[in-house]
Amino acid sequence: MKRSRKLILASFVMGVFILLLLLGQFLIVNDKPIKSDAIIVLTGGGIERPQAAISLFNEGYAPLIIISNAHEDNIYEYMVKLGVPSSNILKETKADSTYTNAQYTLNMMNEYHLKSAIVVSSDYHMRRVKFNFSNVFISSGIRLTYSAAQTGYSSNYWFSSKRNINTTFDEYTKIIGNALGFNGVEDKQIFKKLKHMIGL
Repeated sequence: MKRSRKLILASFVMGVFILLLLLGQFLIVNDKPIKSDAIIVLTGGGIERPQAAISLFNEGYAPLIIISNAHEDNIYEYMVKLGVPSSNILKETKADSTYTNAQYTLNMMNEYHLKSAIVVSSDYHMRRVKFNFSNVFISSGIRLTYSAAQTGYSSNYWFSSKRNINTTFDEYTKIIGNALGFNGVEDKQIFKKLKHMIGL
């Protein structure tokens, strides 16, 4: 009986540990880059995103970069300073959420008759990016691949620091919110209040 209880306890502990590992790993989506018509880079999250987009551009994966929410973080100026010709950059300036990033970049893709894109964002953000972009682009006929900018987020040991715990909680909360139809600035305030209530 005691041995059986120990086996059950050990199995439970192992199951919890595996679940903890998977929670972080599930957030990461990082496809092998494919030559495409454009690179869509989402602003926010530091310089890792534009750096990843510039690397893909310099490696010849796409001739055009679309900056979504381009008025944020001065990414346009940063890219031009690092050698991306201004004529190879399109700016989208209306988005205020991951969902509207997808909406407005789809409009631009259609306007310029672009049929494929590599979507770039922070590694921990990519599952939510794919969820929103896949839903918005579903009937467009446009091929999307997803490229994660490395940020230092520890997907295997996300529970080992408060920063990673906060990031993981944010992403899962927002994924659930997006799935329920919550998008935009007002909804971000709801998520912040929820975090404050539970002490994160």
